[in-house]
Amino acid sequence: QDRGPSNQHRPQRLVTSYVWDIPGAPANGPVALRVLTRDWKLSGILTLQSGRPFSIAATGDPLAGIPGDRVNLIGSGNPVLDDDRSKGQKIQAYFDKNRFANPAPNMIGTLGRNILEGPGFANFDVSLVKGFRMPFLGEAGLGQFRFEAFNAFNRTNFSNPNTGITNPSFGMLTGTDGGSRILQLALKFAF
Repeated sequence: QDRGPSNQHRPQRLVTSYVWDIPGAPANGPVALRVLTRDWKLSGILTLQSGRPFSIAATGDPLAGIPGDRVNLIGSGNPVLDDDRSKGQKIQAYFDKNRFANPAPNMIGTLGRNILEGPGFANFDVSLVKGFRMPFLGEAGLGQFRFEAFNAFNRTNFSNPNTGITNPSFGMLTGTDGGSRILQLALKFAF
């Protein structure tokens, strides 16, 4: 009855990062232009992954003291609704609520463990850094001006839907996974 994907199962996951030393102005160009355009770095991390698995637990005590019973799945096919719907439609109903029912007393529900998959996750963090020499701090004197954006596109990543079959928000996306966009500026000194 409890055979199924683990709670940490993510069938698809891609994480990639990059660092690009942006080329500056040519060495024979004007001094001011060389100073402004050299020592820039652009870096970032892109994370794309499928959703976390989840189950829908039965309410009450259908198995008379045996915990962890799940609901009955009514009909065939995947009860998770099409992904091409609007964000508002997905928030209101991530899956077809009419496809689930509590099992009868002393019966085991037909829904398998973690057979449903929640919303996917996508995040892009980016950093732009300008380095500059600070000879008054010694030979190793280096400064950096940093601009960083976490969740740069401000994408809302939803957590798994509400799975309480008697809850008024059953099937709705009510929580998020990760934060909203964060922008920060920093000045760093190394010596």
